[in-house]
Amino acid sequence: MSGRVEARMTELGIKPPIPAATAANYVPFGASGNLVFVAGQICHSNGERRQIRLGAAVGVSALPGAVAVAVEVEATLEIG
Repeated sequence: MSGRVEARMTELGIKPPIPAATAANYVPFGASGNLVFVAGQICHSNGERRQIRLGAAVGVSALPGAVAVAVEVEATLEIG
């Protein structure tokens, strides 16, 4: 990580996990222009697989799961 994202995560006390090895033969992400396409993200928290729902009908109870996914995506992008 570098720059603002790393500084903010450090400030919040968030340490990204080591990304899991890919379960199949694919690249973890690809970039096209200023877009990044991430593949194969599974939400893990405290070593356990989690299932979360996001959307308009979901309240703040989904926030911890959403944060966990965002941290895992950041860790995946960092390996590249």
